[in-house]
Amino acid sequence: MIAADYHAVFLDAVACDPKFPDACTEWRPITVASVGNGGNTADAKITGLCFTVGIGYVTPQQAARLDAIIARYQTAGCTVGACPGLSSMMDRCMQNRAGKFSCGGF
Repeated sequence: MIAADYHAVFLDAVACDPKFPDACTEWRPITVASVGNGGNTADAKITGLCFTVGIGYVTPQQAARLDAIIARYQTAGCTVGACPGLSSMMDRCMQNRAGKFSCGGF
């Protein structure tokens, strides 16, 4: 449940202002989800958090909201893992497919 709470806040936290393309300086974990065999990603169940190289950048203004949930997650006995990632850094404010601006274009 805590990881699902984190996911909802993280989706807001990646929003950025294109006037400040280098504002995505804080690295935070992303959520891990499981999808049943042959399932649709819309049916994914959030199962945890992991740091992923190159992904998970937010603005400093948004980091505190995420940090509070990470602390709750760890206090509950959960561990933030490490997941494989991209070779390039996704730390710029970019336009995503939906036309909105977000850190890394997600």
